[in-house]
Amino acid sequence: MQLDAVPASGDPRAMLDCLVEEFARLGLTAAQIENLFERPHYQATYGLRQAFEPETLRRRIRSIVQRSGVLNFKVTEVTRASCPPDHDCPPGTSDPRRRN
Repeated sequence: MQLDAVPASGDPRAMLDCLVEEFARLGLTAAQIENLFERPHYQATYGLRQAFEPETLRRRIRSIVQRSGVLNFKVTEVTRASCPPDHDCPPGTSDPRRRN
């Protein structure tokens, strides 16, 4: 299967807002998002680059990221070896208050 991008009609400002918000929700910073607009193999962002002056594009990206924020999260896996005795450990872990 091959996917080919084709230009779509519409408001480039709305498309820019949507793409930047989506990348921010994926955890990318404004600088990382700006970098995507320089890469020709990301056809949507590279195409939008043609619709805006470079400084306008940078300013809009930073404004959108500032407004929407960047999603950051940390995943911690609790294992038998890492469950402290004073925590309510999940079933199957080494909580001395429970019989597993």
